[in-house]
Amino acid sequence: MRQRGFLSAAAIATAAVLLLGACAGGGSDENSAPSENAGKITIAIQEDVRSPDNLLMRGTTTDRLMLGSTVYEPLFTTDEEGGNAPALATEAVASDDLLTWTIKLREGVKFSNGKDFTSADVIANLEAMVNPDNASGYAADLENVESVEATGDFEVVFKLKEADATWDNALQDTIYFADLDARASDLLAPEEIPVGTGPYVWASREVGSSVKFTANADYWRGTPGLTDVTFRAIPEAQAAVIDLQQGAVDMIANYVPQQSLATLEADPNISLVSVEGSTFYQAYFNFEKDRRGGYGDGESVRLGLAHLMNAEEIIPALIGDFGVLATQPIPSWMEGFDPDLRHIPYDEAEGKRLLAEGGINEGDPIKLLALRDRPLMCEWATVVQSNLNELGYDAQLTCLDSSAMTPEVTAYEWDMLFWRTSGRANAAVMYQQRWGIDLASPPTDTYTLQDPGLQDMINDLRAAGDPDEYVEIAQSIAQRIVLEDVAVIPGYMDTVYFAMNDRVKGFKLSPTTWYGILHNDIGVVTTE
Repeated sequence: MRQRGFLSAAAIATAAVLLLGACAGGGSDENSAPSENAGKITIAIQEDVRSPDNLLMRGTTTDRLMLGSTVYEPLFTTDEEGGNAPALATEAVASDDLLTWTIKLREGVKFSNGKDFTSADVIANLEAMVNPDNASGYAADLENVESVEATGDFEVVFKLKEADATWDNALQDTIYFADLDARASDLLAPEEIPVGTGPYVWASREVGSSVKFTANADYWRGTPGLTDVTFRAIPEAQAAVIDLQQGAVDMIANYVPQQSLATLEADPNISLVSVEGSTFYQAYFNFEKDRRGGYGDGESVRLGLAHLMNAEEIIPALIGDFGVLATQPIPSWMEGFDPDLRHIPYDEAEGKRLLAEGGINEGDPIKLLALRDRPLMCEWATVVQSNLNELGYDAQLTCLDSSAMTPEVTAYEWDMLFWRTSGRANAAVMYQQRWGIDLASPPTDTYTLQDPGLQDMINDLRAAGDPDEYVEIAQSIAQRIVLEDVAVIPGYMDTVYFAMNDRVKGFKLSPTTWYGILHNDIGVVTTE
């Protein structure tokens, strides 16, 4: 064990049914041989895995969904109500000043290669995540950690820079652990396979097409419910729906197209499982452009555009059952949600007056940039563009896939950015990891607000041990972001939809996560 220090993817099922129907007069059902697909499941995902490396998984939802449901596990996971539940760790205890957190690890856990999981593996993974040479997105999740040390084979102690009453939530379904000793170096080489403690083991991959996993016979929670799991990349969501209805796949993982919801709900052989999620769809305003002298008065520009957005009329008509109108960066079920917060009201005259005050007059360009490959982002931006043009402005819209967005985003020429951010376990974690000032450093980040006063409020929220105080501060933060700083126009919170055929049993979904969907704290997926 390396000792380290912490540095700060088809056979159609109906064919089997037709075959059985043709065998009239054969043996009874009780004596029939099991289906060749018993214990096997094929899950449709929108894209192939980009990286099977746990250090690099934070960048894409597909990677976390696939690998976080099979090979890798976190210290803490999610219960049925969205709260924190033990996984590789059994408990987390904070000091009175909330600066020291002692994490107890589960004993008897083994990696799929037979090696024991211990505190040394936690230290090794965390060190690799903060090593800038590895460019791990998880480094941002660890920015409040001053140091961490192993105080036993199954105990680690975190020392924090700032008091945090919710530090254990920052570790919930977000940082995953691998056997780094099974690798030649920290980062997984192309020829190497990932090794973790999860219920399924990486078996094979057809690049761009599918990844197959098999059961981990020594899984610590018990025998996995499936023998084979295949994730199959089907980029076109409607094609995935057809494959599900024909039996070529058993499940669609969180990219059910809006236009197919009614069809799937009416199909007696298909189940739709849904929950209000925490992924936030919003339109950002550009503080960095303002800092670079791009506006006469940036505050007037932001407030003027906010008065012309009309989100409370546009969004519900646009999303239908695909999401829930958002009024703030956290969902309605999360502690700290403010039920009284509303959008800045639509007011054409006031909006145009403020834009002129900020240096944008009729005929002037207003640049909109939107994600094309995320649900309804470009559609929302298109409605906004049309409305602004009707008001006399030269609204210019660019819609790009996420893979092509970074250069456009970091050029900071846009006035509004229609963007999606994934949710976090609670308001304190969400606000720090999305609005913390250390994370808002151009030219690499979209979160350009950089408000020291907001950071102070986030610090107070993280340190709030009293529930009433926590709610009050969280609500004040939402008001500041939406109404005072006018940093975003809230769009909607996603509704997470998983569609599956009647072979799939035991699937449960929590409001905060869809990782670990096959074998977790709240359910075990099996098939007929």
